[in-house]
Amino acid sequence: MLGIAVEKVSEVIDKAKALEVHLEMAEPDAAADAAEGPVHEVLEDYADDMTRQDLRDVIDGLSEEEQINLVALTWLGRGTYTADDWSATLAEAERAHNNHTGDYLAAIPLLASHLEEGLSQLGYSNAE
Repeated sequence: MLGIAVEKVSEVIDKAKALEVHLEMAEPDAAADAAEGPVHEVLEDYADDMTRQDLRDVIDGLSEEEQINLVALTWLGRGTYTADDWSATLAEAERAHNNHTGDYLAAIPLLASHLEEGLSQLGYSNAE
């Protein structure tokens, strides 16, 4: 059983998609990179980006149980675990839980896709 409302997962998915779009717009192409300097300089410009902070704020505003479920859904969606292992996935996410869940999840590439896939594997839909 999912210990977080699908609507809350959908809100995180929406924020994660907004961040992905924002980061795609910030990525320099190879020619521009060669002319303007290392990629890390561009990424540093976005370290305090409000889009990333919005995502972290939503995640950090969740209860501990909801954060644990969100991490477990992410792991499920990226293929680390299977739906048959949901109880073990939750137990591992609970064991690993700390006060940095927002930072951890906001740093995962394709977070939105992983969450959508995790929901799907458990029989839920982001559209619900």
